[in-house]
Amino acid sequence: MNPIAVGIEALVNAIRGLRNLLVRLSPMPAFVILEISGQLPERRLPPRGLRGWLRRRFATPQESLEEWRGRLKVLAADSRVQGIVTKIDNLQAGLPALESLRGALETFRASGNRLIAYLPTTTLRTYYLASAAEVLVAPESAELSLHGLRTESTFLRVALDRLGILPQFHHIAEYKSAANQFLYSTMPDPQREMVASLLDSVFDEIGAAIALARRLPMDAVRRAVDRGILSAAEARDCQLID
Repeated sequence: MNPIAVGIEALVNAIRGLRNLLVRLSPMPAFVILEISGQLPERRLPPRGLRGWLRRRFATPQESLEEWRGRLKVLAADSRVQGIVTKIDNLQAGLPALESLRGALETFRASGNRLIAYLPTTTLRTYYLASAAEVLVAPESAELSLHGLRTESTFLRVALDRLGILPQFHHIAEYKSAANQFLYSTMPDPQREMVASLLDSVFDEIGAAIALARRLPMDAVRRAVDRGILSAAEARDCQLID
């Protein structure tokens, strides 16, 4: 290995060791503050090449779901910890990752610890994750942007026509939509119906989880989402935050 790389790695490890020692010597607070952000991959990928090595050493790491589950398990078992405060911001994770982490947060609560969520900014995905907490708080200046779900599809027929390309597919059934992006210039009605049904199903699952956590009827959650943007005061009136 390059001597310079060895020296840099030794220095980084020494700094980390000193930081960990200071953490161990400090008293454990009753509430631990954790920030949840980023894409939440299932596992942290190993570094590849020099660029990957440098990113692993110096860039802010993307914490994985595996690491989050382990961390919550350790905190739940620590008798000194009464609960955690999560700050959820700049969340880019997909719904499967959010569902997995939400389940881990619910398991943490089930162990008898308190869970408080702080929401400086809020989208529907962020709120879905935060609703696992028993207490949700937001600054007075915050806005809850609870816009519904959306999806996008690209249709290439106009571009193919301009290039003189005629797509040829055997269309098996109206709800088989794999070839539609090549055959049509806009989304056909059967595909639109199928996509709308899928989004409705996903929203029903999200809305039901929020309604159960906040002890609200599903209609109240739908009305809040239909309003789109809520101020912190309006969200409190709707019992979406505390």
